[in-house]
Amino acid sequence: MNLSAENIGKIRELVRSGYPLKARDAKDLLGHNDHLVELLEARGRLMLGVEIERDQLKAEKELLQRAGESLADQVKQLKAENEEMVAALNQILRVTPMGVEAFGIAALVLGEMGIGQGEQP
Repeated sequence: MNLSAENIGKIRELVRSGYPLKARDAKDLLGHNDHLVELLEARGRLMLGVEIERDQLKAEKELLQRAGESLADQVKQLKAENEEMVAALNQILRVTPMGVEAFGIAALVLGEMGIGQGEQP
């Protein structure tokens, strides 16, 4: 069986011209056809693998996006809680005399947070 591009081209010219094919030429064409079918099947398997991988990556992306959105919501909630805590500590500093233990604790906590009296985070 001779499946060279040159031989296949000659056989195709014979077919187009209406010239009767020899058994050997027909056998070569069948072999070439089998080869093309194998290539198409391999391409189909490859495309299926690519589609499966694409779907997996798409699912992972969606999962990561949801996780990111959840984290963003948690960050907002923590910021709001932090602002409330700082506001409460500043209120303690405003209404509590300096010598009272609560004043010292509130000042210490704000200092550890790097926030001065009356400031917001």
